[in-house]
Amino acid sequence: MILLLKSLSTPIVWILLLLSASILLSRKRRKQLSLKVGWYFLVAGTAILFLLSLEPVSDTLVYLLEKQYPPALQETISEVDVVVILGGGVLPSGGLRAVAEPSEATYSRVVNGVEYFKQTGAQYLIVSGGAGPSGGETNAEVMKRLAIQLGVSADRILMEPCASTTWEHPEEVAKLIDEPRDTVVVDIVTSALHMKRSMMVFERYFSRVVALPSGYLNDPIRWEIRSFIPSAEALSTSTTMFHELIGLAWYYVRTFLTNIPQ
Repeated sequence: MILLLKSLSTPIVWILLLLSASILLSRKRRKQLSLKVGWYFLVAGTAILFLLSLEPVSDTLVYLLEKQYPPALQETISEVDVVVILGGGVLPSGGLRAVAEPSEATYSRVVNGVEYFKQTGAQYLIVSGGAGPSGGETNAEVMKRLAIQLGVSADRILMEPCASTTWEHPEEVAKLIDEPRDTVVVDIVTSALHMKRSMMVFERYFSRVVALPSGYLNDPIRWEIRSFIPSAEALSTSTTMFHELIGLAWYYVRTFLTNIPQ
């Protein structure tokens, strides 16, 4: 059910629904009101598709969330007990792919997370994330393998292979940390766009949480002719932004309704 709702909560689905509704309503030629409403749906769907596919629009949208978490300062990085990298998906093995690989988001998080870890006095690095919908290797396994390749000793890496959503990460990570929740300093590494939602749930479990953002999607707006030509990349960025906004709204409601397990 959750996967179905996630699939439906994207702009491309809304646009297709509007366009489909416009076609159905426009077929009722004898009903002037239906024809008029169908025309409105057609214009709305086309306008939304056009706007969300423009680089200036997509860059502005992601900037609204990413600006809240600028790159971490060195003094912030130095005072930490544990660094936690949140998984962002894996490409499962099978077909032409011999072994599972990190997704683009996961790769960015691990590369930046390892760099942060090397700059801190953290005792250990936690890689958190379960398997995807199709099963196979977990995010944690794939991230650990990459972290070792980047120079982190295997005995300093702890795996949390159970969490399948952002909501589940802190509860599962807390099981691996022996220090009291009100004193341990936990650094969270995830995509900048995903950071606000991650901080929201981790601050429910730990008193001292530090944001270490990675993988910024925002680029300075370029007022060029090609910037106003719709692109699939811009639409993908806008879709990611709306997915995050819907996730935030749901987490605000869920936080209000849910107690923290002790």
